[in-house]
Amino acid sequence: MSKYYLGIMCGTSLDSIDISMIRCHGDKIKVIAFAEYRLKNKIKEQINILKTNTNQEIINKKLEIQVTTLIASNVIDFLKKHKINKSLISAIGFAGITLNHSPHLGKSTYLGDPKKLSSILSIPIIADFRQTDIDAGGQGAPLTGFFHKYLNDTMNSSITYINLGGFANISIPKNRSMISYDTGPANYLIDLWCREKLIDNCNVITYEFENIPLKSLEFLEKKINIYPSKKILSVAQNRLNEKNNFIKCGIKTPKFFSFNKRDDLKNKLKKENIETPIIIKTNTLGYDGKGQFHIEKKEEISSILELLDDGTDYIVEQKIKIKKEYFCYKKD
Repeated sequence: MSKYYLGIMCGTSLDSIDISMIRCHGDKIKVIAFAEYRLKNKIKEQINILKTNTNQEIINKKLEIQVTTLIASNVIDFLKKHKINKSLISAIGFAGITLNHSPHLGKSTYLGDPKKLSSILSIPIIADFRQTDIDAGGQGAPLTGFFHKYLNDTMNSSITYINLGGFANISIPKNRSMISYDTGPANYLIDLWCREKLIDNCNVITYEFENIPLKSLEFLEKKINIYPSKKILSVAQNRLNEKNNFIKCGIKTPKFFSFNKRDDLKNKLKKENIETPIIIKTNTLGYDGKGQFHIEKKEEISSILELLDDGTDYIVEQKIKIKKEYFCYKKD
């Protein structure tokens, strides 16, 4: 009989909570579904503060409950979206959000409460991977080695693997076993390196793409002139703020409204007197079709609702015909 398992992780960049579902049948594994749930900036900031100040135990506990509850709601939404009854899930692998990983000190801590998560979902949770591996004499990255060995066994090969995440690890085949260990920071340091080198080679910095971390601009603005400013970017990154700013400046916009619950969409369309065709966009991020949904007819709304995530902020805009598009800027 096939068994379903979920895996939950969050990388060093804190971009999102990632959920993957696989089906196991004997020694065969098949990926059934995958989804990412973006973390809001406020939570990311709290986690980063906690990473640099391990003495904040009160904040730790409060944030841990908040993050655990959030992850549980993500799992519930994931199962609902893919029409999977939770009774079919044999177990969930949960690595948590790493706070302090120090194998040389015999310690690896993370944010997230496996027991509470299991209690909310009524599904067995497998956790403490890193600490268990450290206690057994490892580097605290036990799962990659098993997976890479599985790939080699499946392909009857002896490939060496390098995994470049926030931190890098390597898996080297030896006889019938696999040697795996962390090698050090990887992508985690790239942002800092790029910012320093960017300043060294520029007199002024401009950009035309709004999906840029504000913290990067805050860092750069202290050392070099940037146009547009961080303040302008903060407005442009939030579509609702952007629309309201246009109205404040006397600029006309298409009809629009915001929502963060799927069930609210139909009622708000009627209340705001907005007819199709419409475009639904995530309030932040999303571009070139990602996080955007075009609806030409009312009959399409129900199917689109299944693709939306409760708790995510969206904005609805009425589609209008555009004759020309202009780009304007003000010279200081």
